[in-house]
Amino acid sequence: MTTSSRRRLLLSLWISRHRLAILSLVGAVLLAGLGVLAYFTSVVVSRFEGHRWNLPSRIYSDMFVLRPGDGGAPEKLVAKLERLLYQADADAPSRAGHFRRRDNVVEVFTRDFRYPGKDFRGSPARVEFAGGKVSAVLDPSGEPLPALVVEPERLGSVFSEEFQDRTLVRLEDLPQVLKDAVLVTEDRDFYRHAGVSIRRSVGAVLSNIRR
Repeated sequence: MTTSSRRRLLLSLWISRHRLAILSLVGAVLLAGLGVLAYFTSVVVSRFEGHRWNLPSRIYSDMFVLRPGDGGAPEKLVAKLERLLYQADADAPSRAGHFRRRDNVVEVFTRDFRYPGKDFRGSPARVEFAGGKVSAVLDPSGEPLPALVVEPERLGSVFSEEFQDRTLVRLEDLPQVLKDAVLVTEDRDFYRHAGVSIRRSVGAVLSNIRR
């Protein structure tokens, strides 16, 4: 009998002799793993269940309306647009959310927005100022418009007791680079496990113990 055959025989005899102990150890490891999985599942559920819609109340201004004859200045209109995150362009704005100022004239392409009872469609407009007032509101062809209408401005939020300001978005609306950054930082194996990574969970426990 060769040495390797003798070792396999001895190993088989040892396993057969201690099979109950081995099965007990494997069972204990499985039970421990299930316990860890159940614990972290309960933590996740208790953390997020019932809080999805616990969002801060947002406070908005009324929509901004500027008519010919109203008091105003191009600086004030530009400041309003910048607070609404409109982007300044060197050329005449060709898409919603952009504007251009030239001396006492502000050209702006407003955004679509919904107001209680009515939907407003964004469109390009030209606002001219003179003597501290709005002298004209015109469309791109030079025809007079009754007014410039801009969406309401968010003034603040009223937080819940958790003091969390959340904005619900769809996953497909997020840029891929943001998804990749979260996965690399939080859980690189997110798409390769059933919801909880045992390896990373154990690693986190060991890290906490070491600290």
